[in-house]
Amino acid sequence: MLEVLEQTEGSRQLGETIREKLLSKLDLLGDPYTELKNLFYSIDSDHSNRLSRQEFEILMDKLDINFSRREWTQIY
Repeated sequence: MLEVLEQTEGSRQLGETIREKLLSKLDLLGDPYTELKNLFYSIDSDHSNRLSRQEFEILMDKLDINFSRREWTQIY
């Protein structure tokens, strides 16, 4: 049970970190919502309205946001 709680807390913290990094980078480009939407649609190559792992990696790369191998494992 403790492992599940730790994983959940770790995932929550990672999610917050991703959100903060995304908003910080997008804010430099202008309106964060508009910029994220435009970037999302330019990367969503199969028009599924969902980013695959590969597409998500492209998004993070374009925004110059990097994660450790452990964090990538948590994300996907």
